[in-house]
Amino acid sequence: MNIKKNYINIFLIMISLVFSLKFFQSTPIEKEFFRIHAIFIVWAASFLFLFVVSYLYRSKKLDGIIIFYILIMILLPVIAATRSLEVFHQPLLYGILSERNWFSIGAAIWFYHVLRNEIISIREFETTFVFLAWLSLLVFTTIAMTVDASTIDSLNADNSFVVDTENRGIRFKFQMYFITFGAIYYFIKFDQQKSLKYLFYTSLFLVYILMIFQGRTYIIYLALTFLLYYLFVYSLFKLMPRIALVSIFIFIIIIALNMINSSFIDNFVAMFDQMFSVLQGEKSTDTSANSRLIQSDIIINFFKFHPESMWFGTGAVSHQWRDGYEGLFGYFHPIDTGILGGTFVYGVLGIAVTTIYPLSQALKVLSNKSQTNDTFLIALRFLLIFYVLGLLQGTFQFKYTELTIPLFILISISRLQNHGTKYVGNGL
Repeated sequence: MNIKKNYINIFLIMISLVFSLKFFQSTPIEKEFFRIHAIFIVWAASFLFLFVVSYLYRSKKLDGIIIFYILIMILLPVIAATRSLEVFHQPLLYGILSERNWFSIGAAIWFYHVLRNEIISIREFETTFVFLAWLSLLVFTTIAMTVDASTIDSLNADNSFVVDTENRGIRFKFQMYFITFGAIYYFIKFDQQKSLKYLFYTSLFLVYILMIFQGRTYIIYLALTFLLYYLFVYSLFKLMPRIALVSIFIFIIIIALNMINSSFIDNFVAMFDQMFSVLQGEKSTDTSANSRLIQSDIIINFFKFHPESMWFGTGAVSHQWRDGYEGLFGYFHPIDTGILGGTFVYGVLGIAVTTIYPLSQALKVLSNKSQTNDTFLIALRFLLIFYVLGLLQGTFQFKYTELTIPLFILISISRLQNHGTKYVGNGL
C-alpha cells in the first residue's frame, strides 16, 4: 500500500474518532475543539445524506441497522425538541441543537462504508485505535500528575473538567474510550502470546484505571468483560487456573499501589461500600454518590406531577437556554442517574425504541460463529460487550456513539467475510 495514502487514512480515522467521541472533552483545549466539533457534525450529516442518495440512485438496499440509525438521527432530535418545548417551553431550535450529537453516529456509518468497500483496511483502524489508546494514557496521566485539579476554575461549572468526591478527591473526567480499548486489547494480546511485554502494557492501563480514574461501575464492567472473555475462549478445566492467575496479578497491582499510597486500599473499599449504600437508597459520605440520590428524587418527584413525561420524556435542555438544567433544578445531570435519567429525557417509549433493536443487532454480531485469531477484531468484540453491559445501567442513550463504533466495524467485516474476504492474523 502507498505509505502516503496509509497515513492519510489513519489521519481521517483519527479525526473521525476524536470528534465523534469528543476525545478533547475535559481537557484544557475543550472550548476550542467544541467550535470545530460543529463542523464535524455538519460533515457527518452531509455524509449520511450523500450516502443514502448514492444507495437510492444505484437501487441498492441499505442494511436495516443503517436505516434504523438514520431514522433515529432525524426523528429523535425533532421529537425530543418538541417535548422540551411542551414541558419547559424551550424553543425548538435549542432542543434540536442539544440533540445534535446523535449525528456523530455518522462517523460509525462512514467506518462501515470505507471498510465494506475496502477503501480503508482494518489494519489502519487497528493502528489508529492503538495509537489513541497510548495517546490517552500518556496525555491524561501527564495532566493528572502535573495539574492540580482543585485549581481548575470550572470546578463548579456545568461542563466541569473535574468531579469532586469524598474518598477519591477531586479528579479529572477524561474520555475513557481508548483507555478501555487499550486495557482489553493488551489483555487479549497477552493471553494469546503469553509475552511479559503485553502483561506490562496491560498493567499500565489497569494502574491508570485503578489509581487515577477509579470509576466504580466502570471497574465492575471491565472485570466482567475480562471474565466473559475467559468464559467464551476456554473450557471450564482451563478457565479456573487463568482466573486465579489474573486475580493474583490484579492483587499484586493493588498491593503495589497501596505501597505508593498507603490509604489506597482503604479508600478503594470505602468507594464500593458507598456505592452499595446508595444502591440500597441510603446516604453515604461520598458527595458524588449522594448527588445521584438527590437527582433521582428530582426525577421521581417530577414524574409525580407530570406522569406523561415518564412515557414520552421531557427532551434535552440546552446549556445555552436559561442556564440549562441548572436553571430549572439546580445541580442536575440526567446521565448521572442511569436509566432513570434516560427515561427522564426520552421516556419509556424512547428508551425501548433506541435500545431493543440496537441491542438485538449487537447480540447478533457477538453470536457470529466465524472464527478469527485477529487480536483487534476480538478486542472490538469485547469492547462492544463492555458497552452492552453498560445497558444494564441504562446509559445507552448517553453513550450511543461508543457502542455503534465497534458495532459497525464488526458488521462491515462480517459482510466482507460473507463475500469471501477474510481478515485474520495477530495484527500489530
